[in-house]
Amino acid sequence: MADPYESILKDTESGADSNSYISLSEAKTLAAQMGLASWTGKTDQQIDQALLRACIEIEAHRFHNAVKDVAAQALTFPRKVDYATPDVVRLAQVYQADWLMVNGEADRKQWEGAKASPMDAGVGSPLCPRAFTVLAKLISRVGSFKD
Repeated sequence: MADPYESILKDTESGADSNSYISLSEAKTLAAQMGLASWTGKTDQQIDQALLRACIEIEAHRFHNAVKDVAAQALTFPRKVDYATPDVVRLAQVYQADWLMVNGEADRKQWEGAKASPMDAGVGSPLCPRAFTVLAKLISRVGSFKD
């Protein structure tokens, strides 16, 4: 019998080596609550990989009041203004992971449309529409992301 899969996600709040805003088990529960059927049949390793990539894509954005809660923390959240990672950040990570598992690497043209204006919200963002929508109020200069 093969050893059970051990998740590589590190979701410690304010952790110096954190690489995710949500644990594998929490993500699977949230995905089920949100009716994301594409998670059915995916291995824990596939979900882990999608969640890691989703976190990287969230971290690519500039956020309002992005001063970290603890100087040594690896990820942007929690911030000093909220002192805990907002639930919308976890939801956005699950939505983005779902997008990646269904569509593979993000191709923004799939959802931006060929004639999207550079001023449209989300243009140039690596996030899918659902993830971008739930994070839009936190993103600084909506439509821009880190170089």
